[in-house]
Amino acid sequence: MNLLDRFYLRVSRLPELSNLEKDDKKRVLSATRWKIFRHWQYWIALFAIFLSSMILSSVVAFWCFNIYLRLFSQQFMALSALLSIVLLFLLMSLGQNIKFYYLSPHIIKALPDGFHMPEVQAIHALQQEHRKKALKKGFWIFGPSFFLFVISIMVAIRTPGGSYEPLKMPSELNSPRVITNSCGLTKKILVEDGRIGSVTDIVVRRSEDSKTRETILVGTKGALFSSRGLPAKFVSFDKKQDNVNFIKIDSQNAYGFMNRGSWCCDARVMDDSGHVLWSYGRGESGVDDMASGDLNGDGNPEYVVGFNGGGGIHLLNSHGKKIWEFPDGNVWHVEIADIDGSGHKKIIHSNAGGEITVRDNAGKIISKHKPKPYFSHFSLIQWPNESSPDRLLLAGKNKIWIFDEQATPLAEFSAPFSGDLGDTKGVLFQIDNKPFLATIVDYENWHRSILYVHNLSGQLVYHEILSESCPTIAFLPVSKKTSPSLELGCEGKIIEYQM
Repeated sequence: MNLLDRFYLRVSRLPELSNLEKDDKKRVLSATRWKIFRHWQYWIALFAIFLSSMILSSVVAFWCFNIYLRLFSQQFMALSALLSIVLLFLLMSLGQNIKFYYLSPHIIKALPDGFHMPEVQAIHALQQEHRKKALKKGFWIFGPSFFLFVISIMVAIRTPGGSYEPLKMPSELNSPRVITNSCGLTKKILVEDGRIGSVTDIVVRRSEDSKTRETILVGTKGALFSSRGLPAKFVSFDKKQDNVNFIKIDSQNAYGFMNRGSWCCDARVMDDSGHVLWSYGRGESGVDDMASGDLNGDGNPEYVVGFNGGGGIHLLNSHGKKIWEFPDGNVWHVEIADIDGSGHKKIIHSNAGGEITVRDNAGKIISKHKPKPYFSHFSLIQWPNESSPDRLLLAGKNKIWIFDEQATPLAEFSAPFSGDLGDTKGVLFQIDNKPFLATIVDYENWHRSILYVHNLSGQLVYHEILSESCPTIAFLPVSKKTSPSLELGCEGKIIEYQM
């Protein structure tokens, strides 16, 4: 077997050079590399390999992104990875053959005087004969490589959801409009303040003097505290966040803010002035979500963090220090709640398999069940009334679903045009002793939201497609000076609905 028929990742590992002294080997490699740089064919070949590698990397990155957006199956992900690895090694083989085609004669010429190896001398004597053979061999490798590359792209395009076009907004969402209003809801903009950013949480509590009701609007840029008859207070965050909640941060009932995290941002906890107390994330896997709650009953919150990819699920103490970590894939969403009425909070999360996973405070899996729709981004809702345990709310297959921790559907409501990709939040409320369920399904990437209001008999009494992203919803009960109202948190504004 001659030099041109062998494959080495590094020229320095050639057996023919193994007997050289360190200085001689260094001189040989330096001389051959210097001489090879004078060949314009080598630079063209190097550029071709570099370009092919860049294209390969782009395709792999595109596949990974599409797997996240379109929820591709694990089988397709494995196929994509296999084809990518095969193509990468074939391109490397092609590059090494081209490199040795130009390097081999210079290796021979640069050998020290008196250094004789029969095999090397034979290659030198037959060099002209092998030139065409080496190039031919290289192109035979490149041909199948290019063929596999084309087939890989065709597989990606032909797989459902696997096109190079951006994920298109369904045509039904193109025109914002009120489709159904049989309950007489009226609508107005209640608050408009661009300083808040996109509103992700609405909290109603008693003010510090306990005499008035305080409404807290939490957004991606800051939070607005307002009470009737008092000046509004605004808290600005150090930097723009992604999905912020108003939370209790210690056992002394101090409050602050939690950025739940996303691929763009680590999970963070901030004090009541908006300054970051700590952050948590991992470079190799982006944070999908973080939730807070007192799991061990000591009055301090714990934080559960779900990671994308193979980052798993982590539990942190109130200072952001890791307590434990367990493996899982694509932990899309996490919550801490009492979901069975036992009085003990548990961890609930989704994963790449679309399963409802329940864990205790030590991370041990209590149950794992797979509901009918793909279970990814869910939220909590007390069902069927405000004194009931928390249940799991999800939009999927053009329906609004409510599940218990065993993946048993407790209720389902028609949700035209909702699809499977929206983030869902809901609230139970009563008007004139009549119970209703209001649900907002948000599509941040498309700047659209859908508001559904159902009575508990399942009738859809209000249906609206909004022209903006509205990530959160709340119900404000009647007070001495206000009527009951639904409030949507949208992009720098609050939209109020009243019957």
